[in-house]
Amino acid sequence: MKASSKYLASIRGAAGLVAAATLTVSTSTWAQPPGPAGEQFKVVTVAEGLKNPWSMAWLPNGDMLVTERGTGDYPGSLRIIRGGKLLPTPVPGVPTVRAQGQGGMQEIAVHPNFAQNHFVYLSYAKPRNGTATTCRSPAPANQPASAPPCIEGTTALMRAKLEGDKLVEAKEIFEAKAWNDAPGHFGARITFDGQGHLFMSVGDRMAGLFPRTQSGAMDPNLEGHPAQNLGSGQGKIIRLNDDGSIPQDNPFVGRAGALPRSGATATATRKASTSTRPRARCTASTSPPERSAK
Repeated sequence: MKASSKYLASIRGAAGLVAAATLTVSTSTWAQPPGPAGEQFKVVTVAEGLKNPWSMAWLPNGDMLVTERGTGDYPGSLRIIRGGKLLPTPVPGVPTVRAQGQGGMQEIAVHPNFAQNHFVYLSYAKPRNGTATTCRSPAPANQPASAPPCIEGTTALMRAKLEGDKLVEAKEIFEAKAWNDAPGHFGARITFDGQGHLFMSVGDRMAGLFPRTQSGAMDPNLEGHPAQNLGSGQGKIIRLNDDGSIPQDNPFVGRAGALPRSGATATATRKASTSTRPRARCTASTSPPERSAK
């Protein structure tokens, strides 16, 4: 559907995230081409000692915030690089994450008015304990049917204040209806439109890719993909007020068949795990997020 002109003016942040979905796929599948003719690039070490660095953002004072995605028995974390040096202690107050596959501590974003409100945002792969009914059936080839139940994950968003090098007043403001135990496609990139809204990508959680069909192929039913379904949180770009509440001008608020407390998003995004600063308006079909806090 074509968005109204009023809505277009406030979804510029989505343009970078939608475009990023294509960029992510191409750069992760094929080798990078050489740089432009005549250009030379120099690799400079900014900081050492990070484990799985994933996202970075800058504070007004020049500090760099870096997320460590985490993996295996190493939990995700938030780190500070100050004056060119990595501070030895991770920032306390981060959420518990599902640090498996592509998931973990994902994006760090700084509120445009950080100097006044000290708000930062962390997106992450949120875990919940699996049960016999939540794991894939049949079990994947590398997991015996008798193995312990899987831990499921979905994309979630937390807002907190960064004060004294620690997170305070932390609150989860969004949880996607995108739970499964697949290892990737969380999305989780964040951007702001300068009008009091934020956008965040939610990946398709490998729907149609994982698990494969019985023959080992991808699911060919693209029209039935959850990214096309207004009742699913998978494969969407959500639009929220910066406190996590739903903007009343989102196009699916109150629409029958959409998720409760519908917001607006672009449909059919695959991963959207990289984003660019928005530079253009976006006209796209849209769909809702699952839940947000008032």
